[in-house]
Amino acid sequence: MDFSVYRTYAWKQLPPISNPMLRQRVVSAVDAEFAAKGWRSAPDAQADVLLVGNVSSREDASLNYFYQDAGWDGWNWHGHASGGIQRIELRVLRIGTLVLDVFDARTQRAIWRGLAQGYVPDSEARQDREAIEAVRRMFREFPEAARER
Repeated sequence: MDFSVYRTYAWKQLPPISNPMLRQRVVSAVDAEFAAKGWRSAPDAQADVLLVGNVSSREDASLNYFYQDAGWDGWNWHGHASGGIQRIELRVLRIGTLVLDVFDARTQRAIWRGLAQGYVPDSEARQDREAIEAVRRMFREFPEAARER
């Protein structure tokens, strides 16, 4: 894709994040990444590209089994059951995904898609840090803006 004609952007749809503070931080992180690449924000009617953000989440579960004193001695099996203890731990984690689609404002054709995905921490402070870092990773391969003519 030839990005040499693009310099400005506008949000067509902010990511629908239910936490307004987190949404604000994600949008600010995206804006900062665009600015770092030389892009400028503009009103919809004057923007070269339009941004559409979406989010989703899903749960990922894992089971961990732990055995203690079940007849094992190092690498040797003693052949008897000694009333060992088995502990099962269920761990459920939420995985969040942020998708950012970039459309040519004139043709309305998609020109780039960014995807950021990761585990959603329980703490709001960590959610903010993880989300901002995910946005940074998303923009590693995003092209610089066209130079002013």
